[in-house]
Amino acid sequence: FYSDDAEKQIIETTIAKLNNEVYNGKIATEVTEMDVFYKAEDYHQNFEKRNPYNGYVRNVSIPRLNRFKKKFPNILKENVKHYKSEPLSSLFVLFGFFFLFFKFVGCNASFSIRNFPSRMEN
Repeated sequence: FYSDDAEKQIIETTIAKLNNEVYNGKIATEVTEMDVFYKAEDYHQNFEKRNPYNGYVRNVSIPRLNRFKKKFPNILKENVKHYKSEPLSSLFVLFGFFFLFFKFVGCNASFSIRNFPSRMEN
Protein backbone atom coordinates (compact mmCIF):
# COMPACT_ATOMS: atom_id res chain seq x y z
CA PHE A 1 0.00 0.00 0.00
CA TYR A 2 1.15 3.54 -0.67
CA SER A 3 -0.09 6.89 0.60
CA ASP A 4 1.33 9.18 -2.11
CA ASP A 5 2.89 9.06 -5.57
CA ALA A 6 6.45 9.13 -4.18
CA GLU A 7 5.81 5.95 -2.15
CA LYS A 8 4.16 4.30 -5.16
CA GLN A 9 7.24 5.05 -7.29
CA ILE A 10 9.58 3.63 -4.63
CA ILE A 11 7.51 0.43 -4.35
CA GLU A 12 7.28 -0.11 -8.11
CA THR A 13 10.99 0.60 -8.62
CA THR A 14 11.96 -1.80 -5.83
CA ILE A 15 9.71 -4.58 -7.15
CA ALA A 16 11.10 -4.15 -10.67
CA LYS A 17 14.68 -4.23 -9.38
CA LEU A 18 14.08 -7.35 -7.27
CA ASN A 19 12.26 -9.05 -10.17
CA ASN A 20 15.25 -8.39 -12.43
CA GLU A 21 18.09 -9.09 -10.02
CA VAL A 22 16.83 -11.67 -7.53
CA TYR A 23 13.49 -13.32 -8.24
CA ASN A 24 13.44 -13.63 -12.05
CA GLY A 25 10.06 -11.92 -12.41
CA LYS A 26 8.33 -14.09 -9.78
CA ILE A 27 7.11 -11.22 -7.55
CA ALA A 28 3.36 -10.88 -8.04
CA THR A 29 2.27 -8.13 -5.68
CA GLU A 30 -0.68 -5.81 -6.05
CA VAL A 31 0.30 -2.20 -5.37
CA THR A 32 -2.76 -0.20 -4.33
CA GLU A 33 -3.45 3.10 -2.63
CA MET A 34 -4.08 2.94 1.10
CA ASP A 35 -7.52 4.26 1.92
CA VAL A 36 -7.84 3.43 5.64
CA PHE A 37 -5.19 2.47 8.20
CA TYR A 38 -6.06 0.88 11.54
CA LYS A 39 -3.36 0.93 14.18
CA ALA A 40 -3.07 -2.37 16.07
CA GLU A 41 -3.79 -2.53 19.80
CA ASP A 42 -0.99 -1.57 22.21
CA TYR A 43 -0.16 -5.17 23.11
CA HIS A 44 0.77 -5.78 19.46
CA GLN A 45 3.19 -2.82 19.31
CA ASN A 46 6.91 -3.66 19.61
CA PHE A 47 6.06 -7.31 20.28
CA GLU A 48 9.56 -8.54 19.47
CA LYS A 49 11.18 -5.94 21.72
CA ARG A 50 8.80 -6.62 24.63
CA ASN A 51 8.93 -10.43 24.25
CA PRO A 52 12.53 -11.26 23.30
CA TYR A 53 12.34 -14.80 24.72
CA ASN A 54 9.07 -15.74 23.04
CA GLY A 55 9.54 -19.00 21.11
CA TYR A 56 8.20 -17.59 17.84
CA VAL A 57 10.32 -14.44 18.14
CA ARG A 58 13.50 -16.43 18.90
CA ASN A 59 13.06 -19.24 16.41
CA VAL A 60 11.17 -17.66 13.51
CA SER A 61 10.99 -13.87 13.59
CA ILE A 62 14.59 -12.99 14.45
CA PRO A 63 16.21 -15.60 12.16
CA ARG A 64 13.94 -14.44 9.31
CA LEU A 65 14.96 -10.82 9.92
CA ASN A 66 18.64 -11.78 10.02
CA ARG A 67 18.34 -13.60 6.67
CA PHE A 68 16.60 -10.56 5.20
CA LYS A 69 19.28 -8.19 6.57
CA LYS A 70 22.01 -10.34 5.06
CA LYS A 71 20.31 -10.56 1.67
CA PHE A 72 19.03 -6.96 1.41
CA PRO A 73 21.18 -4.67 3.60
CA ASN A 74 20.45 -1.62 1.46
CA ILE A 75 16.66 -1.81 1.97
CA LEU A 76 16.64 -1.54 5.78
CA LYS A 77 16.01 1.79 7.46
CA GLU A 78 18.99 3.45 9.09
CA ASN A 79 19.18 4.17 12.83
CA VAL A 80 16.80 1.34 13.73
CA LYS A 81 17.87 -1.37 16.17
CA HIS A 82 17.35 -4.80 14.66
CA TYR A 83 17.54 -7.72 17.05
CA LYS A 84 19.91 -10.63 16.67
CA SER A 85 19.17 -14.13 17.82
CA GLU A 86 21.36 -15.41 20.61
CA PRO A 87 21.82 -19.16 20.11
CA LEU A 88 22.61 -19.76 23.78
CA SER A 89 19.32 -18.15 24.88
CA SER A 90 17.42 -20.27 22.36
CA LEU A 91 19.16 -23.33 23.76
CA PHE A 92 17.98 -22.44 27.27
CA VAL A 93 14.40 -22.03 26.02
CA LEU A 94 14.59 -25.44 24.32
CA PHE A 95 16.11 -27.02 27.44
CA GLY A 96 13.31 -25.53 29.54
CA PHE A 97 10.70 -27.00 27.20
CA PHE A 98 12.20 -30.50 27.42
CA PHE A 99 12.61 -30.23 31.17
CA LEU A 100 8.92 -29.40 31.62
CA PHE A 101 7.88 -32.04 29.08
CA PHE A 102 9.76 -34.85 30.82
CA LYS A 103 8.69 -33.65 34.25
CA PHE A 104 5.04 -33.84 33.19
CA VAL A 105 5.20 -36.95 31.01
CA GLY A 106 8.05 -38.79 32.67
CA CYS A 107 10.68 -40.83 30.91
CA ASN A 108 8.48 -43.84 30.27
CA ALA A 109 9.32 -45.12 26.81
CA SER A 110 5.85 -46.64 26.42
CA PHE A 111 4.14 -43.25 26.69
CA SER A 112 0.73 -43.03 25.11
CA ILE A 113 -2.38 -40.89 25.40
CA ARG A 114 -3.61 -43.28 28.10
CA ASN A 115 -1.07 -41.70 30.48
CA PHE A 116 -3.06 -38.46 30.54
CA PRO A 117 -5.90 -38.21 33.07
CA SER A 118 -9.27 -38.11 31.41
CA ARG A 119 -11.65 -35.23 32.06
CA MET A 120 -14.46 -37.75 32.05
CA GLU A 121 -13.14 -39.51 35.16
CA ASN A 122 -14.72 -38.58 38.51
